[in-house]
Amino acid sequence: MSVTFNFLIYCFIIANTITLAMYRFDQSDSQARLLEICDIIFVWVFTAELIAKLIGLGAKVYCRDKFNLFDGLIVVISLVDFTLSLTIDMDSAAGIMSAMRALRLLRVIKLARHWTAF
Repeated sequence: MSVTFNFLIYCFIIANTITLAMYRFDQSDSQARLLEICDIIFVWVFTAELIAKLIGLGAKVYCRDKFNLFDGLIVVISLVDFTLSLTIDMDSAAGIMSAMRALRLLRVIKLARHWTAF
């Protein structure tokens, strides 16, 4: 993978972590909407990364790396979270949605793998 591509993905991981940390109980509607838009952008960026890696490396090579599989699982969880947020009442499923968002924070592990100073 390209160093520039990886650096860009790491920047998105950091930005995603920051936006996930910004969720709070008493936020305004405009803040909630902005964070939802950020979530959508991140879901599609990480989905595009998954697709690019699958195409670039091939499925066989991609699946040999356990961190790729881990990252792919997080992308799938993000897509499920995104789909559920579009299809169900958010008030009734707030707990599961929060848990799915928390799982997305595991992307930081990807940074720790490559960024030893981290």
